[in-house]
Amino acid sequence: MTRRLLFTIPFALFVNVLNGQITAQAPVTATGPAVLDDWGNRFTTLGASLPENAQRTQVRTAIAQLAMFDAVNAVLGGAYRPFASRPVSVPGASAEAAAIRAAYIVALNEFPTKTETIQSAYNASIAGLSASRVAISSGIVVGEAAAIAVLAARVGDHRNDPELEGYTAGSGPGVWTPTPPAFAAPQGPFLQFVTPFGYDDPARFRPKAPPALESRTYTIDYNEIRDLGRATETSRTPAQSGDCAVLVGLGDGAVDGQHPQSRQFDGPVDRCSFRGHRHRRGDQCRDRVLGCQVHLHVLASGDGHQCRR
Repeated sequence: MTRRLLFTIPFALFVNVLNGQITAQAPVTATGPAVLDDWGNRFTTLGASLPENAQRTQVRTAIAQLAMFDAVNAVLGGAYRPFASRPVSVPGASAEAAAIRAAYIVALNEFPTKTETIQSAYNASIAGLSASRVAISSGIVVGEAAAIAVLAARVGDHRNDPELEGYTAGSGPGVWTPTPPAFAAPQGPFLQFVTPFGYDDPARFRPKAPPALESRTYTIDYNEIRDLGRATETSRTPAQSGDCAVLVGLGDGAVDGQHPQSRQFDGPVDRCSFRGHRHRRGDQCRDRVLGCQVHLHVLASGDGHQCRR
């Protein structure tokens, strides 16, 4: 099913329009962007209190933000393309009340064990509004309708799948395994199944598979990791060592004036955690590996070109 695209609408423009609507009303406790930020932050706090994977909470927060967008968009005349619906709104309805109610309905759905906390926050938010009782009531109707529509659009989106859905532990060459010191499980493999918000197929943006273990490319990269990754290797430049130190957060000291938030590593080769830079050489693009850890992270080249293997 084709998903409606919200992200073609500049968020800043939406915020400015909302702010303009509020300016015409009496002062309120939370206005414009503050209403949206307030409830976005509440979702973060609710997720942490469970606790749950922060990435899962971000999906829930996105749903709340979309519900608030559709609610405010409807109250302000529906000038922008909605994500799920454009509820009918009467003139004079409170945009803030609509946004608050939309976030509240989503919060109740996403955090059913936190009803008391959510209700208390909602009561305080609504009580802080200075719009008339009729305006607030009208906004509440719109906000609830918008939230229900967004939640309906996200039914079956896999956001509540088990944490390790899609992950099967394995071993041997070429297979990811938990690493020391924590030997922690992978973070959020379930996310690969979550329905995107702004496009249809997440596979469109996945990188190509790494080179086969028996390929020449893999052999070259492996040897380069082994050779440059030694703690005592002298062919590695200070800048390369500094880059690696920055990437793994080894400390705050400077390395030959390079990267003030890094310091020279001094651990044995089996403990280093270098990551790779991607450099461009003429018309050739290749990975220059600066480390000894098989799980490499690749950075965009400094010249702004996107390098591909």
